[in-house]
Amino acid sequence: MKKNSIKRIFCLYPVWLNNSGHEASYLECFKFLSRKTSNKLFIILPKKNTNKFTNVSYAKILEHISTGYISLIYKIIYNFRNLNNFFSKKKLVKKDTIFIDGYSFDFLISLALFFFFKKKEGNFLIYCRYNFKSIKKIIFNLLIFLISSKFSNYKILTDTKSLGNKLSKKFGKNRVLLVPVPHTVLASKKDKKLSFNRYDIFFPGQYRDEKFRKNFFNFIKLNNDKNY
Repeated sequence: MKKNSIKRIFCLYPVWLNNSGHEASYLECFKFLSRKTSNKLFIILPKKNTNKFTNVSYAKILEHISTGYISLIYKIIYNFRNLNNFFSKKKLVKKDTIFIDGYSFDFLISLALFFFFKKKEGNFLIYCRYNFKSIKKIIFNLLIFLISSKFSNYKILTDTKSLGNKLSKKFGKNRVLLVPVPHTVLASKKDKKLSFNRYDIFFPGQYRDEKFRKNFFNFIKLNNDKNY
């Protein structure tokens, strides 16, 4: 990437609380990118996020909880207002990039409302992890259309090939990018040679068929000769 191809990167993480999500790994990538391109990185987070960041500017200004229809409407207005206040001070320009990951539909509504009143901006990146169906698919496509129409350039990112193919059919092949999953790696003090006769595998979190059953059993099938 050319050094002056972007000016600032704004990462919107509207549901990231503390260290509970995958956002930390992607944040390391953006930190690396900002250093390589000598550009400024900003992170926009929920107000209850307790993380403390070094060498990066951040603002905890978003509401991520709603308990009913009234509070949901309040949440949409609240996030719209805070986005407007934040970016009014930053004064977006054509070389700026907006990246969003981990979002709810109501936050996308806040974002769509915010950009509706703005002139055409620079670059928009959104990470898509799910293949929405029925009414959710229609709403998602509409919101992405409304938001992306306010940018000169936009891309949809995903790390799943099958999902990438489905998104390409809807948004166009040149609009969808298949990217690798980054992981924050902590360097060990010294390498150790490990030898075990038994492996216990822990799968934390909610069961997801496409992440657990299909991937795991495919791994076992392909490596059956390894005595797994």
